[in-house]
Amino acid sequence: MMVGKESYSVSKAIKSKVKSAVSFVDQYEVQLRKLAHQRECQGIICGHIHTPADKQMDEIHYLNSGDWVESLSAIIEHHDGRMELITYQEFMHRVAAEMEETFTASMESAEVFA
Repeated sequence: MMVGKESYSVSKAIKSKVKSAVSFVDQYEVQLRKLAHQRECQGIICGHIHTPADKQMDEIHYLNSGDWVESLSAIIEHHDGRMELITYQEFMHRVAAEMEETFTASMESAEVFA
């Protein structure tokens, strides 16, 4: 501590900011759920709150894409209309699995013609 200066806790300041941010996100989700309910919506899709989420809030499906830079997450829509939160790592794993499946199938059909 410096003479004549008040003590300052960096960790206390950071914890305070984090608690404030968490409270903001919680209130944001509550307000969105209320709005969706008022408008008789089945779900909410939003993004860039930095925390990806795919959850059920009462009868409302809440999807938040997070943000690509920090969380490497996105929301995808399947051909059947389902929405899914996915990370880059999960996406690349699925792409690799599909490529392997396609390669294996093509090799099996090539053996049939050989």
